[in-house]
Amino acid sequence: MGEEKEVVVPEDKNEAPPAKAAEAARKYTDDDMNNLIAKGKADAVEGVLKELGIPTVADAKKNLAALKAWQDSQKTDAQKALDDAKASTERATAAETRATKAEMMAEALRAGVDPEKLDDAIALAEKAEGATAAEKVKATIEKRAWLLGKEVPAAFGAKVKGQEVDAKAKAQAEVNAAFGLK
Repeated sequence: MGEEKEVVVPEDKNEAPPAKAAEAARKYTDDDMNNLIAKGKADAVEGVLKELGIPTVADAKKNLAALKAWQDSQKTDAQKALDDAKASTERATAAETRATKAEMMAEALRAGVDPEKLDDAIALAEKAEGATAAEKVKATIEKRAWLLGKEVPAAFGAKVKGQEVDAKAKAQAEVNAAFGLK
């Protein structure tokens, strides 16, 4: 953190340039730079608050809380119930998503998916066709045997159905064919 980095600070344009550029350069440490950035950020926040007529960040938070409380007091019981129902629905949807993902993980591990490739298998299974988690995982594994850790994708020179695929040679053959070379 205490490394020194050379940062050139431009001098006033009306002054004559110094004899050496090294004389004009001022060295800042990482801590100096962090302090300058923090000061700039604080100045920017202070400027916005001043423009809004709010003295401090704490006052802004207090005012925002008061506004929210006032808005809540203006709501009818029906609106409050609707907000509660919406929040409950969002929580239920999130819980269902987590449960489905956990079920897919269990199915994938049962099917023999390599634990290091589990996240990839789940991401692919979520987009696969099927009514249940088991069907989606099965469809994913059937199309991508490399998830089982036994093979690697053909693009990396894997054996596909008993045939050795040499990606480099295949690419070279395609280039040769495209340019009419032998």
